Amino acid sequence: MTVPIGGRVGVTLTSPYSEVDIKDDLNPEGGVQPVTEPTDAATWIWSVRASKPGTYQLQGGAFVLAADTDQALLPHDRFTITLTVERTSDYTAEQVWTATLDITKWSVPQIVTILTALLGAGAFAAWIRRRLQ
Repeated sequence: MTVPIGGRVGVTLTSPYSEVDIKDDLNPEGGVQPVTEPTDAATWIWSVRASKPGTYQLQGGAFVLAADTDQALLPHDRFTITLTVERTSDYTAEQVWTATLDITKWSVPQIVTILTALLGAGAFAAWIRRRLQ
């Protein structure tokens, strides 16, 4: 987005979702940079990571402070960024593990039944063999 020039310009990015983690990679202590001339450029870079798929609305704000103070020269200019996450490695691994456990829960009783039937059939066949001898 474009912000007006002033003493110092800051941009924030936040998320109300616990599934979204935002880190300010460039200015971890605070995102205020001097932008006093029309040719000045400032950059803000964030790492955004979601722990599970979904669509998230991130809130941003740009503000201009007087030269060496925390006095706002203009009200915050707010903006929204829509983040759509289709897949995450942690969430996918968790889903695979859950599905594996569900399959195991489903198949253990069937496997036990089949093994019991086979052991019973083997015991019955052994009993028949002994009787025929």
